[in-house]
Amino acid sequence: MAAGIAGLTELFTPQAAEALTARGDALRHRVNTLCAGRRATMQTTGLGSVMNVHFTSATIRRPEDAACDPRLRDLFFFDMVEEGIYLARRGLIALMLTIGEGEEDALMAAVERFLDRRAEWLAA
Repeated sequence: MAAGIAGLTELFTPQAAEALTARGDALRHRVNTLCAGRRATMQTTGLGSVMNVHFTSATIRRPEDAACDPRLRDLFFFDMVEEGIYLARRGLIALMLTIGEGEEDALMAAVERFLDRRAEWLAA
């Protein structure tokens, strides 16, 4: 077991952790900028490599601020699965070390198509 942990620390170095955190923060910003530019009632919250999608234009300060129609979360989930993007049905997205710029760009393209396809339900 100790050998496995030692191998992990060779991969997940402090520098790798910092880079993953920065990539997650940047991706969340990209999604939020896209949604705001489309005036869509969709946003992400999170920290570092973990984010969650919410269907509200309200500022989210506490859990009850994120309340939304669960059908929108389901619609997003199934649209993303159709695009080959797999995330938690409740909207949780977690980056991993193996996810690179290409996968992040694919997510952004899928989110953009979702916003186009579902614009009538996401209008602010």
